[in-house]
Amino acid sequence: MTSSVWGRDGLDRGTRSCITLAPGEISEVLLHSAAYAGVPNARGAMLVAERVLDELFESDG
Repeated sequence: MTSSVWGRDGLDRGTRSCITLAPGEISEVLLHSAAYAGVPNARGAMLVAERVLDELFESDG
């Protein structure tokens, strides 16, 4: 599955690498976005990301 996703057209390899993030990196990206999107928006995004990641980890057992 991974190779078929990475081999698709639409995004170059560099862009795909940038958006393939570990949970800790997601936090850093959202924190960095606060300078551009505003702190309230970045905080809201952080809360959503935490909830989604919690749900994913719970479903993995």
